[in-house]
Amino acid sequence: ARKLANLCNVKKIDIRPKKKTVAIVTAIMGNFDKLHDPKYYDKDVDYFAYVDEDFTSNIWQVKKVEHTHFIQPRMASKIYKILIHKYCDYDYTLWIDGSLEVRAPIGELIDKYMDKADMALFKHRVRNCVYEEHFASFKNKRHGTGEPSIVRESQSETYKAEGLPAKAGLYECTFILRKNNAKVRKFNSEWWEEVCIYSSSDQIPFMYVLWKNPDIKIANIEPGHVHDSKWAKYIEHAR
Repeated sequence: ARKLANLCNVKKIDIRPKKKTVAIVTAIMGNFDKLHDPKYYDKDVDYFAYVDEDFTSNIWQVKKVEHTHFIQPRMASKIYKILIHKYCDYDYTLWIDGSLEVRAPIGELIDKYMDKADMALFKHRVRNCVYEEHFASFKNKRHGTGEPSIVRESQSETYKAEGLPAKAGLYECTFILRKNNAKVRKFNSEWWEEVCIYSSSDQIPFMYVLWKNPDIKIANIEPGHVHDSKWAKYIEHAR
């Protein structure tokens, strides 16, 4: 796990045309989702899709990659999600999971939420506790992460021992708007390390790393949750 966490040290690649300051990024591995063009296209935004199969798009800049470091495709997509600053150097990035479709201009989202915030996310639509999320992830066979239960239990017990409180909030990590600043880059690297150590289920370590970094300012995107917002639409997984 520590070896994988060292992927944080990969050389940053600047693929930005200098006139643009915003990128929307997704990754689809293992044929779990299909690549959907956004309903709303913004000419001042770059769109990048990291995939391991042959997808085509009129909007996304499709980048086919091999996930040689990982057995699980689910884990392979996480590196682009979490270490997003390593793969595109923009002032703002919006990560969306492959199951989401962009439906509104990201500029409005930035203007509304990012003046004083480092990130903007939706609250979880069901739970507000990392430990409840931990239990729920065990029961969800469809989205099982494949790690041995002892590893997942170790994560929960470690976080409890360190003092991470219960019912202290939970965010949906399917839609993440981030500033590209030093605080966020540090946060991303620490988040990635926790995911590598324990589990590809990223919402639990997100909250742990957020708790460890109180200087990170989060804006809550409102109203509702990501699946019924003006900003995105949920699309069923391909399998």
